[in-house]
Amino acid sequence: MNINPTELSHFLPKGVLLHTKRVEIIATELAETHGVDIEKVQVAALFHDLARAKHPDKLLKLAKQFGLTLESVEENVPILIHGPIGAEFAKRNYGVLDHDVIQAIQAHTTGSGNLGKVARIIFLADKLDPSKDKRYPFNPIVRDLASQHLERAILAFIDGDISRHLVAGRFIHPNTIEFRNDLINDISCDKRLMNKE
Repeated sequence: MNINPTELSHFLPKGVLLHTKRVEIIATELAETHGVDIEKVQVAALFHDLARAKHPDKLLKLAKQFGLTLESVEENVPILIHGPIGAEFAKRNYGVLDHDVIQAIQAHTTGSGNLGKVARIIFLADKLDPSKDKRYPFNPIVRDLASQHLERAILAFIDGDISRHLVAGRFIHPNTIEFRNDLINDISCDKRLMNKE
């Protein structure tokens, strides 16, 4: 996958570009720590916010154009679909076809069931950008966990974020609930395996 990051700087707003670079650094560190393919993680990080700056109306139009089926929460909060839209751009405009990379771009905002390690790392790295610490005051705990156990760190993030949304009376994406359930299942399986050893 030969991607020239300077191409992205021509159309991504400066703030999104800086965030993308921070996510790439965090994701690379997480990939090294957890033995995940670094090249895939770096490509996914570079492309994860490809559609982040699109206006909500434009995102909805693109979703229709690309034939994406939307959840009602996405119709109400279109920014939630910038990942799937970005994945379509990455495929169509940049020839990014690797399943793990596309999955990571698609699911980096809400998570989803059956996510691979590349997608899990991009999900977490996106949230651990220090510029988001004010929004996510529980991030220091998540960061500490991330160096030891990827799934526990993601679960801690999701639990904190769901609590934040519940207090504010906001939607919770069904993909996030599905992702949370998968993480709990994976952590339980890890515990059972450890108990057998």
